[in-house]
Amino acid sequence: MREGLHGIKPLTDKDRTEIRKQIDEKVLRGQPIAFRSNAVESSDGQLTVRGELTVAGMTRPSSFGLDLAADGRVSATLAVTQSEWGIKPYRGFMGALRVRDAVEVVIDARLPTD
Repeated sequence: MREGLHGIKPLTDKDRTEIRKQIDEKVLRGQPIAFRSNAVESSDGQLTVRGELTVAGMTRPSSFGLDLAADGRVSATLAVTQSEWGIKPYRGFMGALRVRDAVEVVIDARLPTD
């Protein structure tokens, strides 16, 4: 949880901690999110990564575009519709906080240099 928008008051660090705890326990059921690639394809300078994504104990085929910059930075965005994974989108604070069914998983990393 990076931010909350359109609320009466901004999220506090305590709010963020409680949200993370509830999502881990109730949404993900304490299970890790994992992706295992089985293919990487290149076309017109764009990489497409294909594999299996596991969320809340359910594994499904998934793919996403991967951008690799000259400086070693790797970035990607993977759209995930929670209900397709058997997840009821998170609601907290008596319904005042709601997570949309369709969310984006954003990857932004830098590859280590030798």
